[in-house]
Amino acid sequence: MGKRFQKQTADFFQENRRLNIGVVGQVKAGKSSFLNTMLFNGLPILPKASTPKTAVLTKIEYAPENQLEVHYLSRRAWEALEDDAAEARAAGETTSARELVEMAEVRSLNPSEKLDKVETIPCSSVEELQDVLNDYVGENGQYTPLVEFVTLGVNQEELRELSIVDTPGLNDPVTSRTDQTKRFLEICDVVFFLSQSSSFLDSSDWLLLSEQLPNQGVKRLVLVASKADSAVLDLLPARKQSSQTDPLGGFGAFGGGFRTVPTRLSLREALEQARTKLGQRARREIQKFGERPGGRNSTAYRVLSGCQAPYLVSAMLENMCSKPREEYDPEEENIYERLEPHFEDAHSDMARIGNFGAVREVFERAVREKDEILRQKGQELIPTARASQRALLEQLRGKAAAHRDALAHGDQDLLQKRLNAVQRQSSALRGDVAAVFGEASSRLETEKARVISEMRKAGDKYWLKERSGEEIHHDVRITYRHHFLFFRWGREETPYQYTTHYKYLVAADVKEELRHYANALSSWSEEVFQGAIHLQDIKARLLNAVVKNLDTSADSFDAGLCKQVAEAVIQTFSFPVFSVSFQDEFQEISGRFQGEVTAATEMQELNNMFNDALASVLDKSVKALDRGIEQFQTSLKDAGDHFSERVLAQIQGEYESLLQKLEDKQRELEHCQNYVDCLEDLLKQEGTYGAAN
Repeated sequence: MGKRFQKQTADFFQENRRLNIGVVGQVKAGKSSFLNTMLFNGLPILPKASTPKTAVLTKIEYAPENQLEVHYLSRRAWEALEDDAAEARAAGETTSARELVEMAEVRSLNPSEKLDKVETIPCSSVEELQDVLNDYVGENGQYTPLVEFVTLGVNQEELRELSIVDTPGLNDPVTSRTDQTKRFLEICDVVFFLSQSSSFLDSSDWLLLSEQLPNQGVKRLVLVASKADSAVLDLLPARKQSSQTDPLGGFGAFGGGFRTVPTRLSLREALEQARTKLGQRARREIQKFGERPGGRNSTAYRVLSGCQAPYLVSAMLENMCSKPREEYDPEEENIYERLEPHFEDAHSDMARIGNFGAVREVFERAVREKDEILRQKGQELIPTARASQRALLEQLRGKAAAHRDALAHGDQDLLQKRLNAVQRQSSALRGDVAAVFGEASSRLETEKARVISEMRKAGDKYWLKERSGEEIHHDVRITYRHHFLFFRWGREETPYQYTTHYKYLVAADVKEELRHYANALSSWSEEVFQGAIHLQDIKARLLNAVVKNLDTSADSFDAGLCKQVAEAVIQTFSFPVFSVSFQDEFQEISGRFQGEVTAATEMQELNNMFNDALASVLDKSVKALDRGIEQFQTSLKDAGDHFSERVLAQIQGEYESLLQKLEDKQRELEHCQNYVDCLEDLLKQEGTYGAAN
């Protein structure tokens, strides 16, 4: 704790201290696109990372000359990766460490030439930075597997007092890169947290947002719902009919249930509904966090309370506003065609969904308020450090007092009776614990059957839109002014044209429909666990089982100690996250069809292949759900088999240790009491300091 405080104060009081701004979120949350739009007018300077293994922390700062500063991994970090990769190969497993090492081998890299080094690469322009940067942090970059982090020096005056970081998150397979991210977050002043609108604040997002960021010292958060175009499209009607039932209940972040989508829902109304529902989800999660024991008094709750109205943005639509339609890439053109029937004014509507004006205002306000932000942070440095110190002292005092009380109130006979009670009560505890996990496993099966049934019905929502086109034909009509018997003369040629209309399908629609279907199936798969497994309820029932079977009477254990162990075990459970791939199905179709499909037989074939692809994606999702449930049930069974033993073993070990110390009970008791007194004196001093300040 002392080293962390020294680092924070050294950073804060350095000369010409920059305002540290972080952009945080999971891989594919759109962080790079967000920064490219915010800082570089949509130029793809920062490459996208598709997996955690290729996500490298990228720092952006002002520099007199454009340059890239590359910090390579240490030799120790690379050797640790190689060890992990070797273990994965031996076990026949695929891990991120193994993939990174194999990436280096495929690229014929000699790591010893780069490890422990810092390299500066000058660039003549921002565009050149883009090409160079991709070699070091791009998904297919030549040196990506060896890079720990990079600093992008850009000759832009507005960056002079800023240090902006595109973070890879805290689940990086390379420990040193995760440590680098944590070190930055400890000194970060402002964080823009990005969560995809289509899976807004899922379990992984919420863990990072509520548990990890505030613990790293972040005090000012801006919650951003990225890729808002996807959220709006999911709310717009897919077909022209009086009303339609949407079994998905909207996109995944909004939860399940049936709803009726009005056919005349306007784009503006859809955007407002998306904003309302995402805001409701944010407020609901923050409220649940505040209802936890001590939640409303925590630093995390104070930080999260400012995030109840997320900003919806779409970097894609924002960038589309600044270029003519003929420059759209295929993905942009597809989005435009899907939104076009709902436009009132295309440019205004795209800008409204893009919404970067609002986020830029937040960004610029933070820059304007730099001095005030730093002043407030300076005022909080010592109180925050003292609060952390006090929390640590109270934790130590609690443990010492529990140990002291056990020594003071127990003798050898009493402790022996308590140890014997463990054996008598363990059977009852195992039975209650097995019942808790068994019921949870049964609920999973019931919820799985319900959701799979609804997933099979949902495929009717996804279809290829049949479009109308026309083709102009040119021909010549021949007439003669004079003719007699078989003779004609005075030939005249009159050109004319006529138009034919036809129906066609667009092959590019397949990818978008499959993506939405795959996202919906993934959300539903996760809904199985959210609907069946209530961790807080399981935790409460397990703790009740502990209290019930290990009471505090003279012939049983101290239930308080058992409860502490139970809480620690329950907190290890987490839900699986699903991601259904549709690339194989799409590639099969794209290999057969491209662009417009006009022939009736080919249109039917494309529709048949699309329906087969939907069925294949559904089959993959069901199998993935089966595997996820099977694995989770195994973990539940293991927990049920070992929970009682772990609790009782730790408690029994604690008391057996006390038995060994009873021979010198008085000396141990005096030592423990002196330790408690010392801690209480320190806490009193902290209280006196706090009252005086």
